[in-house]
Amino acid sequence: MRSIALEKLTLLTCEPIVGDYLRAAGRIGVQKLFARKGVPISDLLEVISDLVERAEEIQLQGEAPPCRDENDRMYLHCAILGSAKWLITRDHDLLDRADDEDIDSIRIVTPEAFIAQALGEGVDLSV
Repeated sequence: MRSIALEKLTLLTCEPIVGDYLRAAGRIGVQKLFARKGVPISDLLEVISDLVERAEEIQLQGEAPPCRDENDRMYLHCAILGSAKWLITRDHDLLDRADDEDIDSIRIVTPEAFIAQALGEGVDLSV
């Protein structure tokens, strides 16, 4: 988040992804998790709002690439149209696409793999 704020990284988003984040924030399980941690759901909504404000919004056009989970297609589509270098996720349906040739040169990686790769390439992630 700080690297995005310092403009060291560019976050890409699109209207369907923002909607997905907001729907997730409204799920009972998410709200219970935040309540157990003593964090008001309004804090999550504030983080989402801050990320959206700082993100580059991509207008989705054309057909989204296939994905085992239909709901993940928007993430691939946004990454491809936004010419993302990395798609950082823990979603196994997306991670399983990491070696597919039809996703351009996007690296689909876990947060840990992203940090290792970025640092290995000399990307300054310090804040």
